[in-house]
Amino acid sequence: KKLQGSCKHVVRYIHSGRQDGFHFPVMDRLGDNLADLRKRTPKGQFALSTVIIIGLQMIDSIEEVHNLGYIHRDIKPSNYVMGRHVPKRRCYLIDFGLARKYRLPNGDIRPPRKSAGFRGTARYASINSHKAKELSRRDDLWSLFYVLVEFSLGVLPWRKLKDKERIGEKKSLLSNKNLVKDLPREFFRFMEYIKSLGYADDPDYSYLRSLLR
Repeated sequence: KKLQGSCKHVVRYIHSGRQDGFHFPVMDRLGDNLADLRKRTPKGQFALSTVIIIGLQMIDSIEEVHNLGYIHRDIKPSNYVMGRHVPKRRCYLIDFGLARKYRLPNGDIRPPRKSAGFRGTARYASINSHKAKELSRRDDLWSLFYVLVEFSLGVLPWRKLKDKERIGEKKSLLSNKNLVKDLPREFFRFMEYIKSLGYADDPDYSYLRSLLR
């Protein structure tokens, strides 16, 4: 409800309530999520032009949520869903069950906890999450980056791993030039930029959009 009106990539909220012990929301009906759409492609990957079009919208959606003081903390393909009505080509960010306010009422950045536990989905979570560090805006962008790499290549190197700790270890070893060696150099520049961000830094979303363009 707090994201309504300011976020064009957040689905329209209609109503919510409680019935027979169940809480329910009522929202616009949406189409297929990006995870299912990728799996239906012949090679399990999107064309680079599609990755760019979707990636620009994903950056927009994350910036909109961040501007209202929230971090999502579970950016992944299944949490992006295509619209069914006009505009049909718009993708929507859903599932705010792990979202958290990163700003205090006075506007200051919330101080990080010493140990915040793991948050997110292991395949796409940032290395900070694997290390139980407090997440911030940069971590949503790390998850977005992993999603864009998967969309482009069809697979992430840690796809077959099930253990969260082993996935984190492999990310630490491979989140470098080798991860994007088969992709345009802008992917490496994207990664290097988010590597440079500190906990409280305000990301330059326009710069990331310019890399995709």
